[in-house]
Amino acid sequence: MGNLTTKFAAESIAVPFPIRKRKIAEASYENKYFIINDKQFQYYFIDFHETDFNKIMPIIKKCEEIEVNNWNAQENFIDYARKCSALVYAKEGDEIVGFLLITICDFDQYLTYSIDECMVQRGFHGNHIALKLAAIISRISYLKTSKKKGVGNLVFMTATCNPRMIINLYKKKSLFCFVANTFKKSNELLRVHDLYLKRNNLKLVDDEYPFFVKNLFPGSQKVASMAVNLDEIKHLTPPGFDCVKSGDSLMFMAKVCKFSAWSIVIFMMNLMFGWRFWFNNNVGFFRWIKK
Repeated sequence: MGNLTTKFAAESIAVPFPIRKRKIAEASYENKYFIINDKQFQYYFIDFHETDFNKIMPIIKKCEEIEVNNWNAQENFIDYARKCSALVYAKEGDEIVGFLLITICDFDQYLTYSIDECMVQRGFHGNHIALKLAAIISRISYLKTSKKKGVGNLVFMTATCNPRMIINLYKKKSLFCFVANTFKKSNELLRVHDLYLKRNNLKLVDDEYPFFVKNLFPGSQKVASMAVNLDEIKHLTPPGFDCVKSGDSLMFMAKVCKFSAWSIVIFMMNLMFGWRFWFNNNVGFFRWIKK
């Protein structure tokens, strides 16, 4: 997915994430960001509102290297990252192999989670890293919003001009069948969609096809990184949709209430991490039991 540059970046909420850190004697500076691991990869989370950005610059620069290999950026990565709320990334040994940037903000009567950028290093595709990064940030986000008063509905959103990601979203749309989303529209979600486009001065490829945004990432898509024939998405997208030159994109949005969000996040964490999730010190369902 690419950079989803929005006005939200300047309005992100500085509310601490309620994550209990691992207590490791003589831990390195990076260990305090550790969240969970699976068989092969370790996953870390950094709240930018609670972190000296200069101290994590080595991590940011390694993420930037992944972006450079996959994406023609429209903005300096470091400057862009500073506008976001948090970062979650995956490592294999000492190498960062994937990352996700998110911006959290109030939008109308909703708390909105915008996945601004999610990229996985070439050679590590097929390990569900992007899904695991999304599951982790969703779990942490829920732990945060569950304690925030006055919030009843959440909106998760992202946009992509990558045809492989567009195909994957269509293939996995059944995972979101219980909530209003891009593939199961509701009047309320369409209202949020229209308001979002208006506030950010964005236009649709075709007014008859909501969620297909025009010129969102012009020239950013690297053809070599798409790994898919463009003809495969023609039947999924509106006439005139051009994800390469124009950077036309599919915007995925899902509106959920707190309880639905809790159910979906628990399901995703269990699906992605299995037993490792349930008693994890930081994000586990029974995390308070472990000392």
